[in-house]
Amino acid sequence: MALVVDDVSCGYGGRPVLEHVGFQLEPGSVTAILGPNGVGKTTLFKAALGFLPLETGSVTIDGGKIADMSRSEIARAIAYVPQIQNIPFAYTVEEAVLMGRAPHLKLLQQPGPEDRRIAREALETMGIARLAKKTCTEVSGGELQMVSIARALAQQPRYLVMDEPTASLDFGNQIHVLERVIELTEGGIGVLMTTHDPEQAFSLKSDVVLLQRGRACRCGYYRDVLTEEALAETYGVDVLIRPIPYGGKSIECCMALIKETGHRHRESR
Repeated sequence: MALVVDDVSCGYGGRPVLEHVGFQLEPGSVTAILGPNGVGKTTLFKAALGFLPLETGSVTIDGGKIADMSRSEIARAIAYVPQIQNIPFAYTVEEAVLMGRAPHLKLLQQPGPEDRRIAREALETMGIARLAKKTCTEVSGGELQMVSIARALAQQPRYLVMDEPTASLDFGNQIHVLERVIELTEGGIGVLMTTHDPEQAFSLKSDVVLLQRGRACRCGYYRDVLTEEALAETYGVDVLIRPIPYGGKSIECCMALIKETGHRHRESR
C-alpha cells in the first residue's frame, strides 16, 4: 500500500526536467517536496498524477500502474489540491465540496444523501462547516484553501497531493493548514506536498524529496536530508539548524542567515 515513484525521468519536448527520481508515500505519512524555483516540483506532480508521459520509470498506486488506470480510478485514489484556486461562479461552499464526489458518480448521476453526508463530514474535518451556505466568492483566501482541501477529502482518496498548500496565506492560516495536514495523516491519508519553506518539513517531521539543479535528488527523513550543507547548496544561502526549547522539550528550527551589508538602521532615541 503506497504511492511509488520509481526511477522516473520526464520532461517537455525532449528536454529533460527530472531524471531518475524515486520515492514512496505510504498511507498515514507526509512527504514534502522542496527545491528552488524551476527545478521541477510541478513536473514531478504531473508525473505522479499521470498527467505527463514518462521517459523512464513508473508510478504505481497500491501496486497498480497509474498508466493503466482510468481517470476516475486515479481520482478515487488520489485527490489534487492546486496552488491557485479558481472558483469563478458563486457556488456555495457546500456545493463546491460536493463536487469532490464526482469520481464516485456515474455520468449525469446526481449526488445522493450519502454523498451529501460525506461532503458535510469533509467540511467538519476542515473546521469550516459554518461556511457551508456562504458562496465561494464571499470567503477569504485562507478559507477558500480549506474549501479546496475539503473538496479533495470528499473524494475519499487514499493519497492527497497538495501544491504549495500554504502559498499566499497569512501566518495564522499557514499554521492551520499544517495542523490539518497532521490530522489527515493521523486519519490514514498519505499527503504529498510541495513547499518553498524547509521549516515546514521540520514542523511536520516529514519525509523529504529535495530537488537540486544538476544533481540527483535526495530523498529520506527530513533530519537526514535537510542538513545545513544540503540547504545551503540548494538555495545558495547560509543556513542554521538549531534546537530551541519549547514546552519542556527541544524542537529543531531551520533559518536562513541574511548577510551583513554594512548598513545600519539609525536607532530611535
